[in-house]
Amino acid sequence: MTERHEIRDIVPRRIRQVREGLGWSQRELADRMAAYGFTGWSQSMLAKIEAGTRGVGVDELVCLAFAFGVSPVALMTLKDAMQVVNITPTTQTFAGNVERWMTGRLAMGGSLPGTVHVMPEDFPKLEELWRRYYESGPDFYYTAERRLPGVRRVSVIADDVIAVAGHGPSDAWAYEQLPEVLDALAAEVADLKKRLKREKARVERLAKTGVDQ
Repeated sequence: MTERHEIRDIVPRRIRQVREGLGWSQRELADRMAAYGFTGWSQSMLAKIEAGTRGVGVDELVCLAFAFGVSPVALMTLKDAMQVVNITPTTQTFAGNVERWMTGRLAMGGSLPGTVHVMPEDFPKLEELWRRYYESGPDFYYTAERRLPGVRRVSVIADDVIAVAGHGPSDAWAYEQLPEVLDALAAEVADLKKRLKREKARVERLAKTGVDQ
C-alpha cells in the first residue's frame, strides 16, 4: 500500500532536512530564531519540533523559512513530487500537486469533499475556480487577468514545461515531449500579444473618443 504523508509530519522532517543541508546545528538555528524575536527558542525545543513532539505555529513556520532563506511552502512539501500527501483526512494527491496548489499554480478543492481536481472538460466550473483563486490572491493577479485575459494560461503552460522537464521518466522522454509543450507556450504568447495589441487600441480609442467598442 502506498504510504500517505501528513502535512504535520512533513514539516518537522523538512525543517531538519533544510537545517542539515545548510550545515547548521540545532543550537545555531535556535539562536537565529531567537535573534528574529522568538526568544523562547532553544536547542531542546528544536529537537522536540524535529522529533514531531512539539508543533510549529504559523508565525514560527514563516520565520523558519525566512531564516533558512527558502519559501514557507518548501517546509510543507516533500522533495519527491510523486509521494502521496493527505491534504485532508479523506483527500490525497501527489506532493508535486500540493506544491503547485500552495503556490497558486494549480486550482484544487472548492468542490465536493474528496474531490481533488476539477476536470478540464467541466470548463465553467474550472473557470469559476480559477476566478476564485485570482480574486483571493494578491490584487495584481486578478488585475493582470482582467486587463489581459489569457495571461494566466501562459503561466500554466510555462509550469507544464517545468513539469515535463522535471517529472519525465528519462532524459529521452523529456527531450521528445518538450518541443510540443514549448510550441504550445510560444503559440499562447503569440496569441497574448495579439490580445494585448487589441486591448491597447481599445484603451487608446476610449481615451480619445469616450466610446468603448
